[in-house]
Formats: sequence, structure tokens, C-alpha cells
Amino acid sequence: MAFVPVPPTDREVSIRARDLSQRLTQAIREFQQNHPGTTSEDVRQAVRMAAEGSGVSRGGTGQQRAAIAVVLGIFVAGLGAFAFLQRAGGG
Repeated sequence: MAFVPVPPTDREVSIRARDLSQRLTQAIREFQQNHPGTTSEDVRQAVRMAAEGSGVSRGGTGQQRAAIAVVLGIFVAGLGAFAFLQRAGGG
């Protein structure tokens, strides 16, 4: 078996980014519970609009854009898991 080294990342995710990610994830989950028809596209658009409103996507650095992309990916994955668990649970 061959060993394939994984290159180290340039930077670890900051504590602030993790905290923000958790808060945003919780806000999305609460919104989805109150509005069951929320789609993953709704979430994507909302996150994009929020990023633009905060100035991150327009004037932000590449690193900030990458952080937004990571957070968006986490949200979409969470949304998919939520939808899967809702269907698997019958409810």
C-alpha cells in the first residue's frame, strides 16, 4: 500500500470563524424549523446576500471568500443531512 502524504494547510480555521459558523448553522436550522419549505438554494442565496451585505464578498480578500465558501459548504451539507434525517425519521 502506498502512502500519500497530505499537504498541511496554510492556516487552521480561526476560533472566530468556527464560532461564526456554529452561530450561522444554528440560525439556519431554526429558520428551517419555522419554515419547513426552505430549500438549499434559499440558504445559498441568503448566505451570498449576507456576505455581500457585510462587504466580505465584494471588498474581501481571497481568504475571506474562501472562508465564506467553506461556511456555505458546511451549511449545504447540514441542510442535506437535515433533509435526509427528516425523511428517514418519517417526519
